[in-house]
Amino acid sequence: MTIQPMPTEVPRLAPSATRDLACCWARAREHLLGAVGRDAFESFLTTLHLDHVDAGTAQLSVATRFLRIWIERHYAAALRDALRSAGVTAERIAIAVRSVGVHRTPAVSPCGAAPPAARVEDRTDDPDRVAAETAAGVRSALDPRLTFETFALGAANQAAHAAALAVIEGTGFDLLAIHGETGLGKTHLLQAIASRHGDALYLTAEQLRFGFDQALRRDAATVWRSALISAPLLLLDDLHVLVRIGHALPASLLHVLDRRAALGRVTAAAIDRPTRELEGEQRLLSRLAGALGVGLEPPDASLRRAIVIMKLAAIAERHSGFVLPSEVIDLVAGALRRGPRDLEGALARLVLHQAVAGTPPDRAAAERVIGEMAGALRPPVRIDIIQQVVARRYGVTVTDMRSARRTAAVLRPRQMAMWLTRTMTPKSLPEIGRRFGGRDHTTVLHAVEKYERLRRDDPGVQAELDALAEAIEQEVL
Repeated sequence: MTIQPMPTEVPRLAPSATRDLACCWARAREHLLGAVGRDAFESFLTTLHLDHVDAGTAQLSVATRFLRIWIERHYAAALRDALRSAGVTAERIAIAVRSVGVHRTPAVSPCGAAPPAARVEDRTDDPDRVAAETAAGVRSALDPRLTFETFALGAANQAAHAAALAVIEGTGFDLLAIHGETGLGKTHLLQAIASRHGDALYLTAEQLRFGFDQALRRDAATVWRSALISAPLLLLDDLHVLVRIGHALPASLLHVLDRRAALGRVTAAAIDRPTRELEGEQRLLSRLAGALGVGLEPPDASLRRAIVIMKLAAIAERHSGFVLPSEVIDLVAGALRRGPRDLEGALARLVLHQAVAGTPPDRAAAERVIGEMAGALRPPVRIDIIQQVVARRYGVTVTDMRSARRTAAVLRPRQMAMWLTRTMTPKSLPEIGRRFGGRDHTTVLHAVEKYERLRRDDPGVQAELDALAEAIEQEVL
């Protein structure tokens, strides 16, 4: 593919000798490194190589089609300037994708020294086997306790449970998105799928990003993507983390999801909110919007009691003699309402109490444990909750507050929501601006300072903000 023509003020250099070409490219690489920074250079430009300059065209090559497209879209001007600074002028720049087996060592040798010859590696392995080995190398470990048998079932999670079983059967859809807040069972369901399926590839967001970064550095991004595409079943935990990052990974994930869908292979992902509320790379968000979305809600009282009883049975296998009276079970299940993880934490503390005191925990001990946990387990205030409460109070929509509209009916609740976000969350000004439609941090600072003044000078404004804060706290609880 041709990049825009290069300027022709500088006389064209026609490097006929290999060593001259190597010197030119070495200088161009140094210029590129300074222009784009080390992080971008190491992520996208280390495999770029100047092959020859001929008939008015500077011919370069990279390892993968993805890198070619990315460089053409984002670094064309920097590449043109780098070549010109090195004395290479051409009317056109063309970037090709190298054959899989050819690996060129970047021409970084000093002038006068011939660059190393192209190195050809023996890659006679079957591509599917290479992909499978790569997948095994990045596979995240499974917790043997997280199975379908240990998943307590109730109204709050029944739909997600049924969808997880359907994934194993491979029926009805190519992409499943299980959404819910932290600690409600998303990871449990994904790992239960992996345990029962046998050939599933389960990856956390952290492991997925690490594997991608390593693949880029080793010029193996194509093999990495092949590993994900070829997996019989792909399970991605905390995918929302990767959707939001400014990185090449979302574009690669989009390619993986599209290829898997075309091949009829199922992918299941866990995210922290419905797909329509996610923010990030738009093309990937559009793809996720077409997923079958099922939610996990906080468990009701009967489900919480079932969870406690199931976890007590597991604890009894490791700690013989640990028994809770029925009234203590009811107390724990009734007081801790967020999810299974909090219930498990309370039971762990009660086990510790028995080990220290030498007697089974009674109601008084359970009340102390619950009291200690109440403060520590207070759920964080999220920006989307603040936006929803404020929008509802003033008769606008969250979309309005994130839009470019500046009418008084929208501007006032938007600025109040910005002030509340700054005071009720640890988010920075740039992060708040991003969540309110990509606004600059100075816009957020103006809103915060404005409502700091108003609340000091106007008791009515202070009362409004207090009422909103109380409504937000109730929503969180």
